[in-house]
Amino acid sequence: MPQNNPQLAKLRTEIDSLDRKIVELLNERAMHVLGVRQAKMDAGLEQFDPEREAHIHERLSDLNEGPLRDSDLQRIYETLLDVMKTFE
Repeated sequence: MPQNNPQLAKLRTEIDSLDRKIVELLNERAMHVLGVRQAKMDAGLEQFDPEREAHIHERLSDLNEGPLRDSDLQRIYETLLDVMKTFE
């Protein structure tokens, strides 16, 4: 990290802090996914719900105020949802 640029160092520190929070939130989300998975198993429901996934994508577009484009956010969440479907 360049020592001679305090503004850059400050921004990178803030990004590091955000990354830490994102990791915490992703793990919290994963715990809830495990709970949903178990609840679906207990109820005899299918694990994959395309309507729910479509609802998530729609809601993300509604929540998005930028600067990420909706298509960028959708790509990020497609990866997230794929990972959440397969981890144990």
